[in-house]
Amino acid sequence: MEITSRELDANLILIIFSLKKNFNVLLGDSSTFRFLLKKKMLLPGIVLTKSITHGKKKSELHDEFKSQGFILTSIDHEHGVLDSLEIYKNFFIKSRVDKKELEKFDAFFCWGDYDYKNLIKCYPFFKNRFFLTGSNRVDAWKNAKPQVSIKDNTKRVSIFSNFAFSNNKFSEKKIFSLKKEAGYYKRCPELLTQERLFLNYQKKLIKKFVNLVNFLVTKYPNYKFLFKPHPTENKNFWEKKLLNSKNLKILSQENSVSLIKASDLIIQSRCTTSVEATINSINHINFIPVNGKHGFAKFVDKISNNAKNKSEVVRLINYLMFSKKKDLKKIKKLNKRVLFKNKIPSSEKMSLVFKNLSKKINHNKFQIFFHIKIYLFFYELYYDLKSNFYNFLYSYKNINKYKFEVFNKEKLYNEILRYSKIYKFNKEIRVRKLGKRFWLFEN
Repeated sequence: MEITSRELDANLILIIFSLKKNFNVLLGDSSTFRFLLKKKMLLPGIVLTKSITHGKKKSELHDEFKSQGFILTSIDHEHGVLDSLEIYKNFFIKSRVDKKELEKFDAFFCWGDYDYKNLIKCYPFFKNRFFLTGSNRVDAWKNAKPQVSIKDNTKRVSIFSNFAFSNNKFSEKKIFSLKKEAGYYKRCPELLTQERLFLNYQKKLIKKFVNLVNFLVTKYPNYKFLFKPHPTENKNFWEKKLLNSKNLKILSQENSVSLIKASDLIIQSRCTTSVEATINSINHINFIPVNGKHGFAKFVDKISNNAKNKSEVVRLINYLMFSKKKDLKKIKKLNKRVLFKNKIPSSEKMSLVFKNLSKKINHNKFQIFFHIKIYLFFYELYYDLKSNFYNFLYSYKNINKYKFEVFNKEKLYNEILRYSKIYKFNKEIRVRKLGKRFWLFEN
């Protein structure tokens, strides 16, 4: 797991269905797995990772798993299914599904017909490795619970920003440097030009987005506005630019779909939250005041109520806030890209693939988890001391801490217990903390 706010609930649901198939499940970050593999402390199993191709370190991690007898599977959480066809084929697939890395994988889970068919066209030799299961994240979107307290009948409008380039925790130079280091521009040289276009587009859009939010807060003083920046964004930017108003609150930790479910309406700009809102029958506005030829997430326009200026936003708010009418054509279009109307949960389909793949693994040995806990205790103690010393000397701040939170056991147990009731899993679940970012789930 990389980003908990994005992936935790989806993984917990997948864990439920994996437990149903008599698996034990380890949930952790890549650095912890890397350490344990180096110490050869893990018995072979099935690995689910959030992308196939990233950089040299990720590739080496795959090699280490393979050398120790593990089976690799993946679902891409950046997915690309909202991009225009040209962008998806020429940029997303080229940069994120490299043939050399794909060869190491036994299964790649697809969100819907769109990515499934295009990936098979691109890699016909590997067609048996692509599975049309849908995404476990969609299961989480469908079953999320509102996390924002609703104490009155005040109308709530949630606004989601999506400026991962123009307002990132990293500088622009650092973003492009990291992507170059990870090999994106080597695999797809044209991507650099395309992303520079996208950066310029976001720089223009973010100014209009700020103006829109400040305008709406004043225009609708009796509505409550909840603003959530993208997890990779610099929250300080919004705290400086947005009005300090009683009816506006900037949030950061809440899961986006949980916030959507507590809303009467959402506003976004070509963001995945448009999909989450559609799946949960929450009306949404797609604010697109700037013309862009970049092609990223252009599919959102086809399933949204689009507004090109503040006047159109106001007109849509006044209509959508009180309308419950569903657009069945848009729902059908979305379901072709992102499976959500399926009767069988995507997590169930994914776990069936795991079960079939597990036949290739020798299960004669027994994993000793106590040894892992001891090793991780000393590893994390050393790592914390080293980090604190480094931070003291160089005033370094780790901006990646937002990714994988350090949970308390009760929170994880309560969440997975909630999902076990939803999916009628009646066996007792044991949750054990083996490290700060390493958890064991077992029957």
